[in-house]
Amino acid sequence: MSRVLAYDQAPAISVPLRFLLAAPVLALPAAVLLLYYGPELLATRWSAAALAATHLITLGFIGHSVVGALMQFLPVAAGADIRQLHRAAPWLQVLLTAGTLLLVAAFLLQSAPLLKMAAALVALVVAAVVILTGIALARCTANDATTRAVTLGLAGLAVTITLGCVLATLPNWAAAWGIASLTDLHAAWGLAGWVTITVIGVALAVVPMFQITPRYPPAVERWLAPLIVATLTVLTLAVTTELNRLPGLRELLYALIAAALAGFGVVTLNLHHASRRRADVSVWLWRGGMASLVAVALLAVGALAAPGLAQLPGFDLLIGILMLAGFGMSVINGMMYKIVPFLVWLHLQQANPERHPLPHMGQIIPQRAMRWQAAAHGVAVALLIAALAWPLAIYGAGLAWAVSQLMLAVNLTRAAWRYARFKQGITTRLP
Repeated sequence: MSRVLAYDQAPAISVPLRFLLAAPVLALPAAVLLLYYGPELLATRWSAAALAATHLITLGFIGHSVVGALMQFLPVAAGADIRQLHRAAPWLQVLLTAGTLLLVAAFLLQSAPLLKMAAALVALVVAAVVILTGIALARCTANDATTRAVTLGLAGLAVTITLGCVLATLPNWAAAWGIASLTDLHAAWGLAGWVTITVIGVALAVVPMFQITPRYPPAVERWLAPLIVATLTVLTLAVTTELNRLPGLRELLYALIAAALAGFGVVTLNLHHASRRRADVSVWLWRGGMASLVAVALLAVGALAAPGLAQLPGFDLLIGILMLAGFGMSVINGMMYKIVPFLVWLHLQQANPERHPLPHMGQIIPQRAMRWQAAAHGVAVALLIAALAWPLAIYGAGLAWAVSQLMLAVNLTRAAWRYARFKQGITTRLP
C-alpha cells in the first residue's frame, strides 16, 4: 500500500503518550481482582469481578491505547485535521479514566446509580472522539482502505457504547430484547465491530510498513471490514426485530463473523511467513494475537456445529480470554513497541536541527526488556486459560499479569523519560 506520511502533521508527543502510558496502569487492577477473588472470578462470565476485569481491559487498556494511537495515526497517515481532538485530549483522558474506574466500582458494588454515572461519562468521551474524528475523516481527501476501516471501527465503537448504555440505564428495554442476547450483541460489536476492525485498519498500513511484509490482498483491504459491519448490522436486527423468529439466522451470522476473523488472522500470519525480515518481539506479539483470533473463530464455528460445546463450563470465558487478552492486548502491546519508540525518535528528530547524535529506535526500548514483558504476558494468558480447568492457576495468572503490566508501564515510561532527557540535552546545546 503506497502512502505518503505527513509527519509534520503529528501532534505534540504528549497527546498520544498520555493515553498509551495510562493503558497498562489501568490494566493493572485486573491483576488485583484475579488475586483477590481467585477462582470465583472465573466461575461465570456474569460475576461482578469478571465484568469489572473485562471493562478494565476493554475501556482501560484497549480503549486508551486505541484513542491514543488514532490521535497520532490519523493526522500522519490519513491527513485528518483533528486538532480540536488534540486540544481536548487531556480532558478526554481524565474523563475516560474516571468513567472506566467508576464503571468498575459500579460492577463490584453492584450499584445502579454508579453504573448510570459511569455510562454517561464513557458515552460523553466516546461521543466526542467519534464526532470530532468522524467530521475530520469526512473532510480529509484520503479514501484508502485504512481510512475506511478506521471510520467503520469508530462506528462500531459508537454502537458498542450505545448498547452498553441501554444495558446500564434502560433495563426494561434490555429485558424486552433479552439481557443475554443484548449482552452478546454488545460484546460482538465491541470485539469484532470496534477492536478487530480498528486493528484491521491499522494493520493494512503498519504491518507492511513496520513488519516488512507484502501488502494485504486487495479483497481483504476492500471487503473485510465492510463485511463484518454488514453482518453485525443484520445480527442487530435479528436480535431486536421480528427477524429473531427466523430459525438459524443468528447462528449463520455468527459463523460469518467467525469466518471473517479467521480469514484476517490466517492472512496476517501468512504475510509474516512471507516476510524476509527476522521477527522481533512486536511481530511475535502480533503472531500470538492472530493465533488467538483464529482459535476464537474455530471455537465459535465448533460451537455452532456442536451446540453442546458451548454449554461446557468455561467455554464463553475461554472465548473472552482469547479475544481480549490473547488477541486484543497482544496486538496492541506489539503496536506500542513500534509506536512509542517511533514517536520518541520522530519528535527528537524534529527538535534536532543541528543533527546532534540521537539514539536509534532500537535503543529507546531495549529488545531484552520487551522480550521479558512479552513473555510475562504470554504466561498470564496461558495460566488464565489453564485456570478454567485448574482453578488455582488463577493466582499464577494474577501474578504474571501484574508483572507484565508493570513491566510494560516501566518500558513505556522509560521511553518517555529518554525523550525528555535527550530533548533537554538538545535544547541546552542550541545557541
